Amino acid sequence: MRCGGSSPSSSRASTSRNWGEWFAALDRSFLFLLILPFVVAAVGLWAELRRRDIRGTPRLGYELMETPQLRPLFLTRAERAALVAVAPAALKAKLRRL
Repeated sequence: MRCGGSSPSSSRASTSRNWGEWFAALDRSFLFLLILPFVVAAVGLWAELRRRDIRGTPRLGYELMETPQLRPLFLTRAERAALVAVAPAALKAKLRRL
């Protein structure tokens, strides 16, 4: 049983009134800073949904237009040739197959 004998509907009304008074008493600059993260999150979600609608991609994140051409150790041809030149014979055979 509740203290004071108040009904649930009257306690909800007083609670919402208390919240309203609290919001009214807040400084406007503090209220702006309190709401700002939610606005930024909403704009970010909206932008992502709009980007997906424009490009037609069904998932979040980046997308590749084609398969990237990767080389072992991300070396240029000249760097690989220099590495093969100084490598032992067994390693040279492996590096040439790449």
